[in-house]
Amino acid sequence: MADFFGKPVLRKALHLLSGKHRSWLKFIYSHRYLPHTRTPRTYSEHLHRRKIYDHDPRYALFADKVAVKEIVTQRCGPGIATPNLFVGETLPPRDQRNWPVPFVIKSNNGCKTNYFVRAETDKDWDRIESEMAGWDQTAHFDYSCEYWYREIPSKILVEPIIGEPGAILIDYRFYVFAGEVAQIWVVSDKLTPRHRVDFFNAAWEPVPFNYAYPKSAVPPPRPKHLHEMLRIAATLGKDIDFVRVDLYDLPSGPAFGEMTFAPYGGFLKISPPSVDYTLGQTWQRAKDRLRACTP
Repeated sequence: MADFFGKPVLRKALHLLSGKHRSWLKFIYSHRYLPHTRTPRTYSEHLHRRKIYDHDPRYALFADKVAVKEIVTQRCGPGIATPNLFVGETLPPRDQRNWPVPFVIKSNNGCKTNYFVRAETDKDWDRIESEMAGWDQTAHFDYSCEYWYREIPSKILVEPIIGEPGAILIDYRFYVFAGEVAQIWVVSDKLTPRHRVDFFNAAWEPVPFNYAYPKSAVPPPRPKHLHEMLRIAATLGKDIDFVRVDLYDLPSGPAFGEMTFAPYGGFLKISPPSVDYTLGQTWQRAKDRLRACTP
């Protein structure tokens, strides 16, 4: 779908539509049916409704890769959020870019807008600045129609690269519904030919689920700090009907990645459909629990 809507003529045509109508069109193309937006039944329909009707100011705050770190520290304690080496609207002068290698340069409100400096030879500032010039801060909104990304003031941040040098960390993605973890997506060897995605529940039992990437031949083992990771994910999502919390499992303990409010823009076709429906019911129960707790 990304290639289809990425064609220049179609991109220009889509820009003439509102975010609401772009989201409708992309949903129909991805899922091959009209969504029940007012009374969503499936997880995918709940995501679609969120982008159109659910205007919550917390989404922009939690999705901001800079601002969320303070929230993580307040709720879960120090040492979980990766420290910043630099934050600013633009990079500082070159003679001030003396950050210890390895580090990564990111935008705070984009997707796939980062540049990894793993060795001194990667410090090609002409190339880095040229690539950063192409970081369109509205591109993620234009593609996924997630309005909250347009509400985040654009910044550049620099972080140390965590984990063992040269290693690709396993990405643990916790699907949290009002403080309860329903699923964990385990992404291994991300963005390589060996890219794998496996699915578990909170008890680390496999979940029947299919995705664009294959599962591992041997299911990944239970992470060492799973209990603590579950606590962190539940704490961060305790007052939100649904959020995805991404964590890493380091030898020293869990490390925070990011929080996402519309994974894959809501355009991921879930197979089998029964899982989409089950997650939709889980989301509705989470809404009902939070509503019952509201004075």
